Amino acid sequence: MSGRKLDASPEWAFLKAWGPKILGGGILLLCAAALGSRYLTSERLAIPGDFAVYLRAWQRAQAGLDPYVATDFSPYKYAPGVLFLFSLLPADPNQAWMAFGAASIAAFLAAILIGVRLESWRSVGLLLVGLALSWKGVLETLDYGQLEFLILLLATLAARLYAFWPATAGFLLGLLPGFKLPWILFFLPFVLRALSHAEIPYPRNRFYRRLASGYFLAWFFWAAALPSLIFGPERAKELSQSWLKLLQLQPKELYLSDINQSLFSFGLRLTGENPERVLALMLLASGALLAILIRRNRGYDPRCGALAWITPWLLFTQLANPLAWRWGSVFAVGAPLCARRSWGWGLVLVLWLLQQTPVVKLLGFSHWTDLHGYGVITLYWLALVFA
Repeated sequence: MSGRKLDASPEWAFLKAWGPKILGGGILLLCAAALGSRYLTSERLAIPGDFAVYLRAWQRAQAGLDPYVATDFSPYKYAPGVLFLFSLLPADPNQAWMAFGAASIAAFLAAILIGVRLESWRSVGLLLVGLALSWKGVLETLDYGQLEFLILLLATLAARLYAFWPATAGFLLGLLPGFKLPWILFFLPFVLRALSHAEIPYPRNRFYRRLASGYFLAWFFWAAALPSLIFGPERAKELSQSWLKLLQLQPKELYLSDINQSLFSFGLRLTGENPERVLALMLLASGALLAILIRRNRGYDPRCGALAWITPWLLFTQLANPLAWRWGSVFAVGAPLCARRSWGWGLVLVLWLLQQTPVVKLLGFSHWTDLHGYGVITLYWLALVFA
């Protein structure tokens, strides 16, 4: 059969149209199976430390106690409204982790399905690269029982909906600071993108009104409406005040911890804990990153999927957060989408290899985490933004 006849055959047309989707879906199912067997089987079931913090906070809140205890080894730091999510879990801790872990894996896969357009074999290859780049973050998010998968899903949904449903997108974006306050920064790319993209079918003033109304409605929902429904207005007010007070009492050790890979912690280690130099370095680095991202924000093709244009902003928000834990590499899953050919990807490969234990053993270290004191993950995120 000639090439022309093959191209015209129904079988080839079906394979060309649905093959990438089927293969991509199969890859994601294999990922789900691998993660489920590692974290959710009865033989390996163990409640992660940070997830135990959430359960303890909900138990305290139920008992009328303050869940925001600064003297705890690992205090609960999310908004009062987030406690509602943990109230939905089973009372038994093991069952609660099974439900939370399964929902986390589902959220990660859903974010990929929503944010990646599997329309070609190339897109499947880029998905595989993205999974490899983010896999350490995926595993550590589950190791610690963190909420990064939910943040990724909300951000991707907002990016997918913002053009035609700006109020809904704004609401989703407004939920993010309730988990981690510095995610206020993630509102910026949506404002900037609307300035230059014809994909928005509304007049700009109407678009911004709807986006802002959804955003501030979410803040009211987290901070007042939902806590008032659960605990009553007076107790909700007390919890909100206690939450804000705790955020101001972060111990210095957290900023110097090796698992903190923010620009701020990198600067502290680099300058010998000199705050003035750190502030100057952060302003310079953040300004350079913002200039690059604003310039690139106009160039992403919507056909590449939502994760293509939000991934650099996800990583930028992670870097700008003074407490950015190393499992934030989960946000790199969309980095290869619409990737440019640049020398930066060679640096990304080197920094990725330095996160593999067999490689660092060749350099005289015992484990991949031994290099975190040198800011390897910080540099990795920066390289992904620049690449």
